[in-house]
Amino acid sequence: MIAVGATLLAAVPGTISGILTGRAGYLANFISIPINAVLAFPNLLLALVVLTVLGKGDWTLVFAVGIAQIAPYTKVIQAATLELQSAEYVEASRSIGASSMWIALNHILPNIQPTILTYTGITFSYCLLNGAALSFLGLGGGTGIPDWGVMLSEGRMVFRGAPWVAFPPGLAITIIVWIVNRLAVYQPQL
Repeated sequence: MIAVGATLLAAVPGTISGILTGRAGYLANFISIPINAVLAFPNLLLALVVLTVLGKGDWTLVFAVGIAQIAPYTKVIQAATLELQSAEYVEASRSIGASSMWIALNHILPNIQPTILTYTGITFSYCLLNGAALSFLGLGGGTGIPDWGVMLSEGRMVFRGAPWVAFPPGLAITIIVWIVNRLAVYQPQL
């Protein structure tokens, strides 16, 4: 649930700001400067800083991991939006006087939907890995909480005597990330 919440927290503002920055204008510069500044830091380090400031806990972990993924999400959606700006149907809508909001909702958003779905799956994988890493470090929920990062941390304590304790959560993380990434890049041929 931590990865799902963090993915939603990254996807909604990331999509909105990506479309806004892809449409150009003063607002694009206003949004792009802080997004580019955030991209200078690794996502896990940014999440670690947020957790350090706000304290540990499950909801704080969701917030920290989600906030760290907004900037990359914005840049991917911005690139997809910029690619469509010169499409003939967008130019035609603009030439007949369609508003920017109408173009964004009726032309841009439906045509970048495959990019949104694909990158949402990839973002989920990042959120799952970063959430597990921060929980492993003791910044997520407490011990006894059913979290794969906490289970890995507990398995590390007894690894010399019982190495099989750490394998199930590590294997579960690996399998889920692999499945989600395979589903995210799957594009059915119609």
